[in-house]
Order: sequence, then structure tokens, then C-alpha cells
Amino acid sequence: MTQTHSDRPRRIAFLVVPDFSMVGFLCALAVFRNANQLAGDNAYELSVVSIDGDPVTASAGITVAPDGGIPPELPPDLVFVCSGDNPAERYSKQLGGWLRRVSRQGTALGAISTGADLLARAGLLTRHRCTIYWEQAAAFAEAFPEIELTDHIYEIDRDRFTCGGGTSAIDLCLRIVAQDLGEEIAAAISATFVLDRVRNAEEPQRRVESAHPSSGGGMPRKLATAIAAMEANIEEPLRLAAVAETAGLGERHLTRLMREHLDASPSAFYLRLRLTRARQLLLQTSMSAQEVAIACGFRSAAHFSSAYHRQFGLAPRQERLRQS
Repeated sequence: MTQTHSDRPRRIAFLVVPDFSMVGFLCALAVFRNANQLAGDNAYELSVVSIDGDPVTASAGITVAPDGGIPPELPPDLVFVCSGDNPAERYSKQLGGWLRRVSRQGTALGAISTGADLLARAGLLTRHRCTIYWEQAAAFAEAFPEIELTDHIYEIDRDRFTCGGGTSAIDLCLRIVAQDLGEEIAAAISATFVLDRVRNAEEPQRRVESAHPSSGGGMPRKLATAIAAMEANIEEPLRLAAVAETAGLGERHLTRLMREHLDASPSAFYLRLRLTRARQLLLQTSMSAQEVAIACGFRSAAHFSSAYHRQFGLAPRQERLRQS
């Protein structure tokens, strides 16, 4: 995306919905504010809007007073949808209708944290690559199997800009600034954040090693490959032999590495991965317990329920009731 409005600032609006992620929102906003200070020509005209113009409370409990409601005219050049937990509950026909209207008028659309879920519900991520905050990835993939979802920290696909939230919003917005105003301005902004580097889009939101702290940061590459294979095959679990072959290991060697670095057998670790995914789906989607069981590789509802109870101390239906 290059600066196309040389005679005026580029209008960027941050659309906030209840329980939005404050960290990602502030990171993105700060990048563009710093760009204005460093460029010296007000390159960006920034605003914060809500559906009805009323104050919105973020997930951190801080209330933000927007500049107004969704503007009926003069659409922004770029809109960032800022969301947080339970994005499906924040979607409305009014929100979807406005997003579709400004898109038809040429507005580029972005998403911070779980904002991609709202764009998808509005039908605005069809045939686009995107990413979303990693804890919501399982629910998003189940709800929108036709959309290409990655685990990258951010994605830029034509006029769609999505990121996983948190500090990944800095990397995404620095890339936008670099395209608009040049690499030197982006580098100068990066320095104000005391960053050692600007991350590339292709970097994953979580490395396998960081997702499993018991590894102590010293997980062998082949073991990380085996875990990645498990994580990519939840609905149709692989046999141990297939996991080991994918990683270039023998079954005994894989078992030894698992016990040494993760204090678990391959089968126990794989089961824990599947149950963790099941818990995410139970808490973040409206899927039935039976549907969740199938999506996580359990062919017996009774087996799923007993395994879930052993892992989390309550049955799947009790878990959902506790959250309601």
C-alpha cells in the first residue's frame, strides 16, 4: 500500500468494540502518531470510533471515549477493527453493513487481535489471507474453513491488514508506514519503541518451544517438528510412527525426547494438545460437545467426556455451563 492521497493526510479510523484488546490498539495508534511527529506533515489523520459513538470499555477495564460514531459519510482510507475476547458476540448487522459499505467505497480494512473474526462475519475476508490472535485460531478455523488462516504475526493481502494483536500491531503498522513514507521513517519509529528489529510478517505468533515452557528453551529442532505435526493434525490424529517419520526420528528416539524435554509420553502429550484445542472450542464457539469431540479426533463422546474430566476436573458440558 502506497500513499495515494498526497494532497491530504491518510484517514485512519480505529473501530473499537466492547472488550477490545487495549495493548494492540495502543501499539497501532502510537506508530501512526509517531509517524506524524517524525514526518512533520501530518501524514495520518487518526480517529477512534464506536458503533453508536458511546464510550467503550476495553478488556483491561479501561474506558475509551471515541471521537464519535461510525461516520455516515467521508469514509476513512483505512479502518482497523479492534476486538478482543468473544468476538462473535460483538458482531451486529449494523457493524457488518457499515464495514461492507466502506469497503465498496474503497476503504482498506484492517484487524487487530480478533478483529479478523468480525471482518469474516461481514464476508470481507473471502479469498484473502489473514491471521488472528492465536488463542482464537481454532474457533476461527472451525467457523470459516474456507478462509486461508495463518499463524503469522501479521498478514498483508492486498487491501486487508490483519495481525494477532499485542506488539504484532507495531510490526504491521511499521510496514504500512514504510510503504507510505519510506523505510527511514519506519526505522526511526522502531527506535522510539526500543525495538532491536522489525519482525517479518512470516514469523509465527508462537514458536513451538515457547508454547511448551517445560522444554526450558532447549527443545531439539526435530522434537519441535514432531509437535508441530501433532498440532496440525488434531481432527485426524496421526499414529506415533507417522509423527516420528515426519520429524525424521525413530519411535523410540521420539519417545525419549518427549520424556526428557516435556516429561510426557508422545501419546499423553498428543492427547493433552487435543483436549486443549477442545477446551478452546467449547469456550469460544457454539459447537456442541459432540461436534467438538469430532473436531478434536474423538470418535466416542464417552471417551471424550472422561478424558476431558481427567484433564480439567469437569465434564465438557459442565465447562460450558460454568462460563455461561
